Amino acid sequence: MTQYNIDENRRRIVITAKTADRTPTVAETVLQIIGRRPDLGRWEWIFDIREPHEKATTEQLDQITEVFNVVCGEHSCTIFVSSDPETYARCALMDLKFIDRRHIVAPTMKEGEALIPRVVPSVYRRKGAMVGLSQDGASALWLGAVRLTCAAHR
Repeated sequence: MTQYNIDENRRRIVITAKTADRTPTVAETVLQIIGRRPDLGRWEWIFDIREPHEKATTEQLDQITEVFNVVCGEHSCTIFVSSDPETYARCALMDLKFIDRRHIVAPTMKEGEALIPRVVPSVYRRKGAMVGLSQDGASALWLGAVRLTCAAHR
């Protein structure tokens, strides 16, 4: 079962994929939430997808992109908490489809939450690149969805 929490104060939605019951899927949950409140498309979203789950279809991603792009206008980001290497490629593809939204992968929920206040303002200052700090304090440069860590700063 997919669980979610809408945090009105921080303008953030956290969605957690659970293995036990796969209906509704993460994509279906996003479409339900945004269907009820399109304004949430401007907020920060965190997806905890570390547990096995059903991935969104191309059609579902197109629907989600369309709804989010209608309400764009504020720079925002989506964090995917995942250890699946495929997530980086999916984020790079989503960056190309979404207007004013960046998609970033973090290994833990704590690191994902910590990235939001640091990443969002800097994502749009550098065309295609942003800088953030990882949980271990290392500097990281993000080019699209590729993370390059500078070992000299550890």
